[in-house]
Parts: sequence; structure tokens; C-alpha cells
Amino acid sequence: MSTGTLVLILLAVLTLHVVLSLWAIGHALLNKENPRSVMGWAFFLVGLPLLGPLFYRMFGINRVQRRAMKLLNQHDGADYSTGFGSDVDNKPPKREPGKKNSNSGDVKALEQRQLDKLLPLANSCAGITGLALTHGNQVELLHCGTEAFPAMLEEIEAAEHYVLLQSYIFAIDNIGQQITNALLAAQERGVEVRVLIDGMGEWQQLPITSWKLRRKGISVARFIPIKFFLPPLRVNLRNHRKLLVVDGKVAFTGGVNVIDDHWPKPDGVTNTQDIHFRVRGPVCNQLQSAFAADWEFACQEPLKISLHGTEEPHGETLARVITDVPVRGELGLLRAYIAAINAATDSIRIFTPYFLPPEALSSALSAAALRGVRIDIIVPSKIDHKVVEWGCQRFYSDLYPFGIRLWQQPPPFAHTKMLVVDQSYALVGSCNLDPRSLELNFEMNIELYDGAACKPLIEFFDERLEKSTALQPSSELSTLQQLKCSLGWMLSPYL
Repeated sequence: MSTGTLVLILLAVLTLHVVLSLWAIGHALLNKENPRSVMGWAFFLVGLPLLGPLFYRMFGINRVQRRAMKLLNQHDGADYSTGFGSDVDNKPPKREPGKKNSNSGDVKALEQRQLDKLLPLANSCAGITGLALTHGNQVELLHCGTEAFPAMLEEIEAAEHYVLLQSYIFAIDNIGQQITNALLAAQERGVEVRVLIDGMGEWQQLPITSWKLRRKGISVARFIPIKFFLPPLRVNLRNHRKLLVVDGKVAFTGGVNVIDDHWPKPDGVTNTQDIHFRVRGPVCNQLQSAFAADWEFACQEPLKISLHGTEEPHGETLARVITDVPVRGELGLLRAYIAAINAATDSIRIFTPYFLPPEALSSALSAAALRGVRIDIIVPSKIDHKVVEWGCQRFYSDLYPFGIRLWQQPPPFAHTKMLVVDQSYALVGSCNLDPRSLELNFEMNIELYDGAACKPLIEFFDERLEKSTALQPSSELSTLQQLKCSLGWMLSPYL
């Protein structure tokens, strides 16, 4: 090979490398949120000819958000940025940027309950969701499947028009079979039944529930089912919501999956401790609209059921649903948590099975503690995913300098998710405080503006706190232990 030919080849390779590197750097500048990440990739791309752009293509592009956005854009029948369809319109008047919320109904209701200090928080969450607070709700705390499953079965058996059931996990075990039988009986008497199961969650326990339900004649859909061929696996896009709506009048939501882990064993102990909620009142409109949007997303066609809206009051609680979708700019629950923490003046109670907060959430907690807010966080003593447990340990020691108190609840595994601020505001539902829930999953919570509704949550939290052990700052970890915890932190979004 002549010298001239070699020079031309080298020039061609160099030109290709420069073009690909410029493309990759431009992509990082437009899509990365952390400037240090962009700078690191830039040095890597420039310093590793051809392989740098290849590695960026393989590992540097967030395909989770890209796939989520692509899937969301395929459906235009509902507003998936907030997760609500148009069957029941609960939206407040649109506001112009920079103008204050003029929702006088919410202001009056908050003032009547002496919760006017929460008005800025209510306005923030109205902006996040595009939804108004609903008035006249009744929210009942249900402890684990022991109370949740009998109540759910009771409502399904009383259904007259339709039953909408959504769960991350729906196992055909003892409790799953009971609920299946109740759904079949409801369908036989003319009730419309729809079941929505997450495409990844249904693989948590065999046999596959959706197959069995279809064979029994129940209309069931899978949310982004797992595919073992092209397009490749989409395991990161999961729908973690749990919801049951009956006739638009009563709904159940929270953290309880349809599985025997939440049901007492012969010795009276459950494998998993959690909380769920029975809800009556106008907020059911928002909940069933969320189901309708998820159904249309999964089936690529609208939910062909006439939903019954309700404005009949059942209690005094102000409530609103907040959903999350894994698209940049639409992480509503993360913003809601930060807004709630920033609104705290006295106390913050957090119960979560996985505590790996994003930097913005961790900073909000630290700032709240520095201004004198008492913060207690309960986590399980043992986590069901060992690698996630390692990742959680990385965060614990960072909070002690600010006076934040962490507690470990003894077994059974604590799967509870709740935030209570100042004895008068709560955020409860399916969302964990980790990157998977806050950035990758489809999640759903309810916010409650009501001291009476928060009281049983506080009593439950304080009762668990008495049985928990205070986490002490870790003694100096060995380098190996630090690497183990950092590895768990790095892998946690994908577990």
C-alpha cells in the first residue's frame, strides 16, 4: 500500500471520527441534563477515535424516554402528559404563565379548613397536573390485603355497571382466584369488566394471568407487553399503578398488588406490609379517567364503556390525582414531592420501601431540615432486592449531618409509600422514592388536603416508628463496601 493511499485512509477515518463525535456531542448538549455528564462524554468521544461515538450510541442515549415519547405520541385520544382522558372533565380554567391561580373554590375550601397556608402547594400541583382539587371526598385507610381485599371483593360483588381493575402484579393464587371469580360473577350478571396488567409485572409469578383471564372470557389488556423479538425488550417502561373503580362511585388505590404476599399466612403474618385506600366522591372521576387513558394506551383504542361521573359528596377531604409518565418535562410526582417538602413548616413523615432520592429531592429534604422541620423516614430493615439495598445505604449517611432521622422497620417487608406534611397534607399511592418510580415508571398518587384524613396516616406512621430501630451513621466503610453501595446506586434504575 502506497504512502498516499495510507494518508487518504487515515484522513477518511479522521473525518468520519470528527463527524460522528460532533454529532454525539451535539446530541449530548441537547439531551443531557447534567453538564458534567456532557463534559465527560465530550472528552471520551474526542479521546477514543471511532469507538467513542460507538459507545455513546450504545450507552449514552436515554432510549427509555425516547421510546416512551414515541409510544405516547402514537396515541392522541387522551392527554397522556397528565394521564387523563376526556370522559370526565375535571380541569380548572387554563392559566396564563406568570398569573396566579384564581380558583376561588379551592381558596375558600382551604380557608374553611384552616389550611390556607397550603394554597401555594395546591396551586403548584394544579399547575403540575392541570387538574382542580375535588371537594367532598371520603378516603379510608386500609391496612394491607387483610382489609383491602375483602373490601374490594365486596364492591365488585355489588357492581351494577362496570368494574375497572388495574394492577402491576395480578397473580392467580388464592386471593387472585377469589378476585377472578368475583369478576366472572359480575360479568355474568351484565357488568362490564376490564382488567389492565403491566406487561412486565405479569411475569412476576407464573402462570401468566392475562392468558388465564382471556380464556375465561374477561376483557384484559397488557401494558407494554414483553417482546422476545424485534423491537427489543422494553422492560424499563412499566406501569406500576394499582387501581380498582366500581361504577364510578368507589375506587381503591395504593400500593397493594393482587397477590398472596399481602394476605395473612396461617400464623397471621403477611410477607409484605402495605397500605391501600378506599375512596368515594368526585376524585373517582379523575381515577377512572386515568384508567381510561392507560387502557387506550395499551389497546390503541378508546375504552368502550360509558363512565359514570359523580359529583355527590361523601366526605370533607380535598383530593387530587397526580400521575407520572417517563418523559422529560412530565415527571409530575417528583415535582409534587419537592413542592410538598418545600411547603413543610413543622414536620415531614416519609414511609418508603426504597429510598434513593434524586439530587433535587435530597436537596429539598436537606433544606427543610435546615429550616427546622422535623423529618422522619422509615425504611425496611431488609429490602427484597439486595442490590437496591446496597444503593439505599449510599444515601443514608448523607442525611445525618442535617438532622434527618432514619428508621428501620423490622420484618415483614415494608412496601408502604406515604408522605405526610405538617399533619394536614398527604401524598399516597404507588410511587416509591427511587429513580425507577420517579423517572421510569408510570405511577399514580393521590394528594389529600385534610387534617382528618391525615390523622390515621400519622397514627399508623407513629405506631410503626415505635417498633422501628434508629439507623445510626455508618462507621467508616471499607473501600469494598463503598464500591458495593455505589454499584447498587448505579444499577438501581434498572432493577
